[in-house]
Amino acid sequence: MSYYSGMKPYDLILLDADGTLFDFDAAAEAAFRGTAAEFSLAPHAAGGGAASVDELFARYRVINHGIWAELERGEIDKESLKAERFRRLFAEFGIGADPAAFSARFLVLLSEGAQVLPGALDFVRALHAAGKHLSIVTNGISAVQRGRFARSPFGGLISDLFISEELGAEKPAPAFFAEAFRRLGRSESEKAGAVVVGDSWSADILGAVGFGLDAVWFNPAGKAAPSAIPPAVSDARGYQAVLDRVLAGDRGLPED
Repeated sequence: MSYYSGMKPYDLILLDADGTLFDFDAAAEAAFRGTAAEFSLAPHAAGGGAASVDELFARYRVINHGIWAELERGEIDKESLKAERFRRLFAEFGIGADPAAFSARFLVLLSEGAQVLPGALDFVRALHAAGKHLSIVTNGISAVQRGRFARSPFGGLISDLFISEELGAEKPAPAFFAEAFRRLGRSESEKAGAVVVGDSWSADILGAVGFGLDAVWFNPAGKAAPSAIPPAVSDARGYQAVLDRVLAGDRGLPED
């Protein structure tokens, strides 16, 4: 369902990375399992026997999601986040491994994880073929995201990689998008030609709206919006729906 107030031809598409183009869950699981094996992690778990790597990773995902939310709210800095998520995990399971050392190795393996979501490459190719300027906007760790992007099939299709660690601000802060615009050589008066596409309501959608940009919420699971959907936001249940919204202004077609 579309909530756009009118047709707008977009020349700049700001694409979120993880959960929108990249399969972060697959990359993170592979990196976690690889690091856990190197550190012989599970056998150190206390409390009535060793926890399985499956249990550890499931709990890690919950902790990691929460700590990235803390980052978005400004409650923790990114450097602290890297090891803190593992410190919390190890404390819960009585694991004696060094969180900082584990984190360092995990990030190396994660930077090698360039798995993309099914259909993502065709989606990006379609946008590129339509003559759009494509940029990634991500809150990820610089070394990790640049490593993954370099190994991905998106080279030659996506022109820019804007990472919060390099921009000095995290999505959804307006400063993140302002710095991306500055690096693009784009004035804030050119906001009408740009649209953000992302899966995170808090970081991507509210971030776009807060900076005065249109947005397409990539929502293949059909989740309910956490809050009222602003007029400049569209809810798209797949890549084709995103293309229909983003390219509608080019075709001069009314939006449904």
